Amino acid sequence: MVDNDFEYGDSAVRVIPLGGLGEVGMNMMVIETDDDLLIIDCGVQFPEYSTPGIERVIPNMEYIRQNRDRVKAVLITHGHLDHIGGIPHLMRIVKAPIYAPRFAAEMIRRELKKSGGRDLANVQVNTVRLERDYRFGEFGVQWISVCHSIPDSCSIYLDTPQGGILHTGDFKFDNEPMLGLPTDYQALSEIGQRGVRLLLSDSTNAQDDGAAASDRIAAEALYRVIAEARGRVIIASFSTQVARVQMVVDAAYELGRRVAIIGRSMIESTKLAQEVGHLHIPDGINVSVAEANSLPDDEVIIMTTGSQGEFEAGISRMARGDHRDIKLVEEDTLILSARTIPGNEIAVNEVLNNLARRNVRVVTARSRPVHVSGHAKQDELKTMFSILRPEHFTPVHGEYRMLKAHREIAIDMGVAEENVNLILDGDVLELDVEGVSVIDRVPAGYILIQGQGEWDIDSSVMEERKSLASDGVVMVAMAREDGFLVGSPRIATSGFIDTSDEARLIRDASQALSQAIEPVLSDLVDWNEMDRLVRACLGRFFYRRTKRRPLILVTEIELEPGRTD
Repeated sequence: MVDNDFEYGDSAVRVIPLGGLGEVGMNMMVIETDDDLLIIDCGVQFPEYSTPGIERVIPNMEYIRQNRDRVKAVLITHGHLDHIGGIPHLMRIVKAPIYAPRFAAEMIRRELKKSGGRDLANVQVNTVRLERDYRFGEFGVQWISVCHSIPDSCSIYLDTPQGGILHTGDFKFDNEPMLGLPTDYQALSEIGQRGVRLLLSDSTNAQDDGAAASDRIAAEALYRVIAEARGRVIIASFSTQVARVQMVVDAAYELGRRVAIIGRSMIESTKLAQEVGHLHIPDGINVSVAEANSLPDDEVIIMTTGSQGEFEAGISRMARGDHRDIKLVEEDTLILSARTIPGNEIAVNEVLNNLARRNVRVVTARSRPVHVSGHAKQDELKTMFSILRPEHFTPVHGEYRMLKAHREIAIDMGVAEENVNLILDGDVLELDVEGVSVIDRVPAGYILIQGQGEWDIDSSVMEERKSLASDGVVMVAMAREDGFLVGSPRIATSGFIDTSDEARLIRDASQALSQAIEPVLSDLVDWNEMDRLVRACLGRFFYRRTKRRPLILVTEIELEPGRTD
């Protein structure tokens, strides 16, 4: 969009997304030269129904592992978990300092402490200053204040051998945010005047017309719903939505109510926000859940988590009726003050259905503006192009349809079509003196986390879990002595067949298996061959009889000669 007389250096610069381009969440970006490598953000994605038992999802970090010696620093845009939740995993791979805005830095220290281990105890977490320029190898770096739904959010500008790169982070233009600073137009304008070779910009709301509403709209809507309520008000939001907590606290103070905050993650975030001075709760407003239960219902507000339908979260437990401290009654008003993240629709709808069964009043952003987005919509995305006037553009942070919509906006705003690169996780985008182009791919994808376990999305663990979830399990125990089968195979099932049909099916399966293996038993020296034969035989049998394919587990016992007990 602008003519740039910048003298490019010899070093090519490569931009490599490892997460966040093709999905919402687990944002992670590599910016590198041959000698130096920077990481921007390292987030998590929360699991979907198709990944049973999984607690969180992180990007595949194999490329980082292979290049760990070149990592100069980890740069953070803001403190949401989809941007910092993977850091404990990352810091077990690299020994590099972390640089983050104030609230994000405190959130990271908390995440590292929760993860534990001596390998994380000495991680260097630095709080950045907006007015300072930083240097990491061949890169100059500057953080710029932007407005988002968490305080201390920033864009990151990189002065590279191939010109300026601006990564917007998550942003919107709100001149009166509830907490934190507004987007710094002046700093962005100065960068635009310097020249932006490549813009990487948030695509979450690229399909939405207009501009994101101000926080003040949500604050007013929450106040009115609380004022209308006859009984308790229960509000579910993200644990890091401290601006939403401030809105509720302000309304409670004006309306003579008390606020009980429940749920470990929300309590921790609230405490942290108070410690750094972002959240202000007047004396006497915050009460324990026990105190709230002793007050008249029309004097109580409860804030908790579960806006995405998480099974163990507060709202989900209340909706099912198994929350330890809160039992819903018909006079309650329940507010879901959050947008549903793509992929969580089924879980959220289940919570809404359970709430409907309990006859409580439910208010969502569909009926009242109790939530406003922290991400720029089309008008604001266009404003960013107008301010920065980038030569090249790559959309980031979003599903493919969002990235594609943002591509069209860029072209409409004057970026040459050949200068817009739509890339996905693992693509290598290179900037050199000739231009910008995709030159390669690196390992990328989803790593699934449960406890201390880490699995690839296509691992045998997940295939077996999916089989268990859909078709159940069949367990087979068999013994042989001197090459002969001892007794009949013992078969048991779980989650596969109704008990009323089980006995006959197992008897027939045992007979079919004995007939299949007895003629070849003496020739099967290797138990692995026996295992394959049993699985194949029972797999065909059960599919023929039930049209299902259960997970089959085989246990074989080789008896000592002369012993059959």
